Amino acid sequence: FTLSDRPRYANGTPLTLEISLAGNVTPSLGVSSKILTLLSNGAPVLNYSGLIATDASGAELKSWMELQGSNLLLHVDDQKAQYPVTVDPYVTTFKLSTPDSAAGDDFGYAVAFNKDYAVIGAPYNNNTTGAVYLFSNPTATTTKYTAKLTASNGVAGDGFGAAVAIGPDDTVVVGAPFVNSFAGAAYTYVKPGGGFKTTSAYTTELTAYDGTSGDALGYSVAVGAHVILVGVPGYQNFIGSSVIYPNPPGIGSDPYYNARLVDPTGVGGDSLGW
Repeated sequence: FTLSDRPRYANGTPLTLEISLAGNVTPSLGVSSKILTLLSNGAPVLNYSGLIATDASGAELKSWMELQGSNLLLHVDDQKAQYPVTVDPYVTTFKLSTPDSAAGDDFGYAVAFNKDYAVIGAPYNNNTTGAVYLFSNPTATTTKYTAKLTASNGVAGDGFGAAVAIGPDDTVVVGAPFVNSFAGAAYTYVKPGGGFKTTSAYTTELTAYDGTSGDALGYSVAVGAHVILVGVPGYQNFIGSSVIYPNPPGIGSDPYYNARLVDPTGVGGDSLGW
């Protein structure tokens, strides 16, 4: 919400936005007065949180929530504010986590989704070997993942899951840019007939026949209906590049990309493909 001018007749009271709540849900306001949770049959279905208000100078203004019956009030102390003022809460419909995650895993470091799956990277899982979790059509807060993907040849320090992507055909691509002294790799997982299950058996390990230590291939990944694009930001002293492989991918190891994309005007430090 952005208000261009101070409301008239404020009389020194806080700026207040009133939102009517409706539907078969029960609102619950957290003790910090910053998080509103909507419950259905006792289970959270939506969080209205992260309330922040700023004025024209970028200064953060004191803000808080209040429940009055079926109405949510957003209060902002705007006495010293320079208008326009922006009030910006965000909505979280559910929270995904895993029962086997630990502090430092960086679960959520990379995320991707399509109509079938949410794909979440945890590159520091298992002493930085890394892992990727798939959730099939999540609709509520859950710790029950559909599949956990790892690499059978993975070792500590690989950073598997630093980048993730999923295509329209549900092919999953996972970046592991620290493999082999930061030469990097990307792994593909083609969905089996019965759907994804926890596995370390990847379909293809994508590398580059001309790759060298420090290339960091796999720092970013993307996948479309016909191609897989992998970023190589460390290429040639961090000028950077991206390489293209076919989709569907081959099976086993594939160091032969179809094309390498570079910037002919690039200089060291550009890190194209980051």
